[in-house]
Amino acid sequence: MTQPTHPNRITPYPQQVPQWPVAQQTGWGTSGQPPRKPPSDIGKILSAIIGSVLSVLALLAIIGMLTDEKPLTPSVNPTTNITFPSRSTISTPTTATITDNSGYVNDDYTLTSPGMNAGLGRPEPTTWAEATQLLTDNSLYHNITMPIPVRCELSQMSVMSADAVELKTHFDELTACLMRAWDPTLQKAGFYAVRPIINIYSAEIDSPCGELPVENAAFCSANEQIYYSAKLPTMLPAGTLEANMVVESIISHEFGHAVQNRTGILSSANAWINHYNSQNDKLMENQYSRWLELQADCFAGEFLKSVSHSVGLTEADSDAIALMFYSIGDDVLTGEPNYDGNHGHGQNRVNWLAQGFNQENLGHCNTFIAAAADTK
Repeated sequence: MTQPTHPNRITPYPQQVPQWPVAQQTGWGTSGQPPRKPPSDIGKILSAIIGSVLSVLALLAIIGMLTDEKPLTPSVNPTTNITFPSRSTISTPTTATITDNSGYVNDDYTLTSPGMNAGLGRPEPTTWAEATQLLTDNSLYHNITMPIPVRCELSQMSVMSADAVELKTHFDELTACLMRAWDPTLQKAGFYAVRPIINIYSAEIDSPCGELPVENAAFCSANEQIYYSAKLPTMLPAGTLEANMVVESIISHEFGHAVQNRTGILSSANAWINHYNSQNDKLMENQYSRWLELQADCFAGEFLKSVSHSVGLTEADSDAIALMFYSIGDDVLTGEPNYDGNHGHGQNRVNWLAQGFNQENLGHCNTFIAAAADTK
């Protein structure tokens, strides 16, 4: 695998990482993309959003799913499938001790309330070397594995008809599952997770990270909260919403950004993103953003495998989840096969999702040392 390219650490760039705003958005869709089927007023919408991005260098906008009210229908299906472990494999935990007779790992985990300890204890790099080390050689990659199987009990919910209260209740249950899987895992690497507050919205709203568009989902590092638009399902591929864990995998992706935030990965990558933005180097700015987003896809796959037995995930479910990830790839959204975007091509998004699902060791999610072709 090739190492990422960084600017000279001695000249002309300073050794000290400059102060950057803490308000960072990391979203589900893509940023700054031309729409596949734009409405008549999309030019005005994109102009306003692009102007906002240019005026706030630290802001990672999340406008990829803003541009079309119709469900996406990709012309090509992803070719990488999620390989399901056998029942005998996932019924025997390999990374932690069983704490009761159910066979599930971490069942004695003490769940915290949403928002507790937010803002405390996040690694912040002070030099470019530290920022690079946190990205490429983070302790999270050092033989840290996800627990299998983890219990996840979710209430039944119809994504399209659920109201805001039902959505929040459901996603709060999901963050309980995410914490049960991720917090003990992060603690092994010297970090800890924060259970994010879930905010449900259905129209453009303001957040500490800026204005959030409709039909999307995002993690905001300023308050360590996740935002989910109730209109997001209208943008998903036809036929996927009937499958299990499709929308939940979106929240799992956003929680992946929360993991990055807690391990210094998010702040380090954003330091480089802001640097390349200031140098008008869009290619490298996009590359760092793709490393972040594809890693969050991989982290989502890690979680899905962890709870796959508990939630009864089937191969048909995995196909629907893979199709959904593929459909919001930079190339699929824009219709341009060689588009250089900031979230990754559809096939690569599926590849990293599958990488996380099929590999327990989190070092396999180290996108920052991956080959360029795997992170385009």
